[in-house]
Amino acid sequence: MSVAVLILLAMFALSVVAFEKPSLREALLLNPYRVRRERRYYALLTSGFVHGDWLHLVFNAVAFYFFALPLERIVGAEKFLLIYFGSLLASHVPDLATQSRNPNYRTLGASGAISGAMFAYILHEPSSEISAFLLPVAIPAPIFALLYLAISYYAAKQDADDVNHNAHLWGALAGLCIAIALDPSAISAFIARLLN
Repeated sequence: MSVAVLILLAMFALSVVAFEKPSLREALLLNPYRVRRERRYYALLTSGFVHGDWLHLVFNAVAFYFFALPLERIVGAEKFLLIYFGSLLASHVPDLATQSRNPNYRTLGASGAISGAMFAYILHEPSSEISAFLLPVAIPAPIFALLYLAISYYAAKQDADDVNHNAHLWGALAGLCIAIALDPSAISAFIARLLN
């Protein structure tokens, strides 16, 4: 069984159990204040395995299915793990920097890691097309990536909802950077495929 499938199964199992046990969800989510004061560094990883509700979980699971599973097939298990968990950790940088004195701030979900997997996938498969949930047409992957970054940046600046848009932005950029660091030739391959 692939490591991506194992991560997806663990994400589902922990999230479902945490829906029934709020104390477990509280223990696993990321609270930068508690990370700083109580050295709960494990939450930097465990927060990526729990979700706020069924919609959050299903949305992330679907995105994981379309990007993380094929990415592992492209880059292999070891590189996939570095991209996925590196993106998850990087997606927490803004929270750790800005919320470490706020005891009430909490964040959870795999969105940062999945954003990283998505951008690494687009780097390797630039000729693919992506159909967003709300759009009836497929968009070329590089254009989708630019729109995703722009929307995430704008939404993070607005701070008008409970979605951690900074995690999306930082996770996506981290996934791209890690994928390039692991395979610098991917840039020239990306350009060549775009030109063809």
